[in-house]
Parts: sequence; structure tokens; C-alpha cells
Amino acid sequence: MSMPNSVKNTPCQNRIGLFGGTFDPIHYGHINTANHIANWLSLKELSLIPCHIPPHKSSASATAQQREEMVQLVCNQQPLFTLDNRELTKTSTSYTVETLAQIKQEHPNSCLFFIIGMDSLLSFTTWHRWQEILKLAHIVVSTRPGYNLANSNQATKDLLTKHLADSLSAITNKSSGCILLSPENNHNISSSQIRCSLKEQLPVQNLLPENIYRYINRYKLYL
Repeated sequence: MSMPNSVKNTPCQNRIGLFGGTFDPIHYGHINTANHIANWLSLKELSLIPCHIPPHKSSASATAQQREEMVQLVCNQQPLFTLDNRELTKTSTSYTVETLAQIKQEHPNSCLFFIIGMDSLLSFTTWHRWQEILKLAHIVVSTRPGYNLANSNQATKDLLTKHLADSLSAITNKSSGCILLSPENNHNISSSQIRCSLKEQLPVQNLLPENIYRYINRYKLYL
């Protein structure tokens, strides 16, 4: 896919947050992190993008339709959130660069802020066409206690030396190409933790919204 002609390092008219993942299942870690970053960046909207076949995972536990329906349930209760199901309609591997290029073509006057976790930052330079991702969007890293970037590999250190923004004001006149470390976020919940707990019949109600918990029980997921 070709790069949009409109991608330039100029101020943008609108900010759109993009948060991709398997969401298997979606939980408070996802929701609270998304809201935390959206408030920090003053985002106008935030799209949740469930992926169909993640490049780094063999498969998901719930079906694509079930994961889409769970994300939609959350979006129904979060006015800032919207569901973007474009990756679920694909029959091939979901690559971030292709999704971002499509969205940039649809919103040429918007700045895209792609949210990733610290683990993803540490492997970012191994992603498919990662250099092009930075031409399309800013990268926002959800930080957690316990991570020390000083211990990261040399490729990540070089990446941060070139692209890390030291403040929000530093990106004012840039539409893409910066990496931002969000204020520390201590919502340390994982989907794998929830799946394991459900399989062992341990309580998970405090980890995800009630309507997601009901959905999981209705379809007997993760047993």
C-alpha cells in the first residue's frame, strides 16, 4: 500500500487515538489505559481495533465475532470509544502499517496516535515496515512501574534517541514521527491472566465490566 501524499510534519486539525489488540477478552486494563491516555492527549476520539490474526500470536481463544461483540459492548458504554473492525474482515495477517495507512487516507487532516504497551516498544524495531509507521502516526507508549528503558536493546535506544518527545508541547507542530511516554499507568491486568482464572474457576469480576463478564458466561468462553 502506498503512503498517503498528505502525510507531512505540519499541525493537524484533529487528534485520533488508535488502540489495537486481540482483546481476548477486553478488560479494565485496556479500558482504563485508553481513557488515561485519551485524557492526557485531549483526544477527540479513540478507536479500538481488534486484530484478526496478530503477527506475534498463533490464534485467539474467542472467535473474531465474539471479540468484536465484546469490544462493541464496551464502546456502547464509553462515549469516546468507537469500534473499528477493519482488521477482523481480513483473511490475512493484520499489519499495523497497513491499517494506519488506510486510516490516514480516510483522515488526511488528522494526527494519528497509535497506543502500544512497553513490551511492544521494546520489540518495535522488529515490526513489519516499522519506519513507515512513524511516518503515519505518533507512537504513545503506555508505561508501567518496573520497566527500565536503560536496559533495553541498542535498537530501541537508537529509536528513542531519534524519536522520543520530551513533552506534549514538543509535538505541537508535528503530525507524526514522535514517540511519547504516557504518565505512569498502573492498570496491570492481562487477558491471559483472565483466561487462566476463568479456566480455573477463579473470580474475575473486578477485572472486567459486568456486561463482558455476562457475555463470557453466556457463551462459556475460556473454559
